[in-house]
Amino acid sequence: MGKGRSGPNFVYLAMRPASRYSEGRFTAIETWLIQCGPVDKEAMRTGEEGALVTQAPFAGLRIVDGNCHAQDIAALTNAAAMSENLADKKGYVRWVKEAGPVETE
Repeated sequence: MGKGRSGPNFVYLAMRPASRYSEGRFTAIETWLIQCGPVDKEAMRTGEEGALVTQAPFAGLRIVDGNCHAQDIAALTNAAAMSENLADKKGYVRWVKEAGPVETE
């Protein structure tokens, strides 16, 4: 945990189906990081302390000990939409094959 922090750190990801089988099951998803709000890209580039924490959280989000907390699902849904426009890049996950049961010891 970071300096002065206690408790869990949260990371929120948005996911959207990118392709599907004809019966509707997902075959791939697109994903991006849900940000708490816009950050200063120049401060991030130079490694300025606290640069990863927004000074203007999106509606329904708040910063607690440098960590983003959501008031409710609606706040996360809104932040996901706002963050998509801020994303430097998105992830892409493709379903390869359905696996059988996994054996564990």
